[in-house]
Amino acid sequence: MVYQGYAEEGINGIIEGNWDYVFQSEFNGLKTEEPLFWTGSADVLEKYYKNNGTKIGFGQCWVFTGVLISMLRALGIPSRPVTVGFSGVALDNDLKIDYEEKNGELVYPDKNNFIWNFHVWVQASMQRLDMGTRYAGWQEVDPTYAKGPVSHRSIYESEINSTDLAYFYAAINADEASWNNGTLLRINTNSFIVTPNITENEDIFITRSFKPEEGTNEERLHYLNATRSLGVEVLFLKQRRKRSIKNKAEDYLLINPIEPVSIGDPLSFVITMKNPTLKTLVFRLSLKVNSVFNNLTVAHVIRNSTTTHTINSKQNVDFYEKIEFPEYKSKLVSSKTLSINAIIEGNGETFSFDTQMITFLTPHIKLEYLRNYKGECEHGESSISDSVGDQNYKKHDNA
Repeated sequence: MVYQGYAEEGINGIIEGNWDYVFQSEFNGLKTEEPLFWTGSADVLEKYYKNNGTKIGFGQCWVFTGVLISMLRALGIPSRPVTVGFSGVALDNDLKIDYEEKNGELVYPDKNNFIWNFHVWVQASMQRLDMGTRYAGWQEVDPTYAKGPVSHRSIYESEINSTDLAYFYAAINADEASWNNGTLLRINTNSFIVTPNITENEDIFITRSFKPEEGTNEERLHYLNATRSLGVEVLFLKQRRKRSIKNKAEDYLLINPIEPVSIGDPLSFVITMKNPTLKTLVFRLSLKVNSVFNNLTVAHVIRNSTTTHTINSKQNVDFYEKIEFPEYKSKLVSSKTLSINAIIEGNGETFSFDTQMITFLTPHIKLEYLRNYKGECEHGESSISDSVGDQNYKKHDNA
């Protein structure tokens, strides 16, 4: 039965995966739910049971994870969700993800290699009689791709000797390289990993339990050991060793870190252009802001502009950008994520490229309790307006 918690195509499963922008209203003759609108895994399992084991629709990674966790806990197996921000997918098992910069957008030439803006899977605590007590404890299980269980210790110690282990390692520490006409622009993968805190309303960061700190020699050795244990020959390894510390993109251009923003508020960010040379340079700055799906493919173009700037020698210049709510309101999709891409060129040469992802926060809901003339609280229905994509949804007190 636990096997049915996997959503991989070819396995019967409980709930069908769907990452389309528009969801069909029926699946297998049953009314569907969009992945965001499930209120818990119990609802998924109840609907599946009431319809005699007919696969229902629809789910995405967090739905599959919740269903599998409920099933494991029902069997007495301790388990919890793990969320990986900017999670790599390298299904060809080479622990690297390459993409091209074309006209201010990121293009993944291989459908087996891309980045999720986030991905969720299961950690379950198990004995490993097949591997010995050394590898017991937390195991990684991904119901979306039907991967695992694999030992968490194997990942932490860079013992990557199977395709499933390669999948999980790529998710948390693949090398991501961006290219422009054969030129390596930047190398980066800075995944963060969290799990819910059962006592407080804050996530626990567990990144260091998977890998060393980004930008350190320890992290590079960790990655190198993983490639060696898998038997992968990593191209451009010397160039990749100092990723995120020194790369060409940061010499001329930087999109500064962006503060968290709630839906409905303006998005403000700063682009810094640098001229590290001894001569004055004329740059053409191209800025493209897109709404993207969870796999970072483009949904809608929100801003597309090109400006020309003269930067003196050794000068840094900040450019302030602001995107108001009406500009992005109707173009957000369910991921609530924007991709901000900037590129500077001059004399036919691409100098630098930088990108930032920003996922909007959902505004807090404030409830006001009204009293009737007797001073008693009246129970009513709450109406929550979701302005994403100009859609309004009515939700009840248990939403």
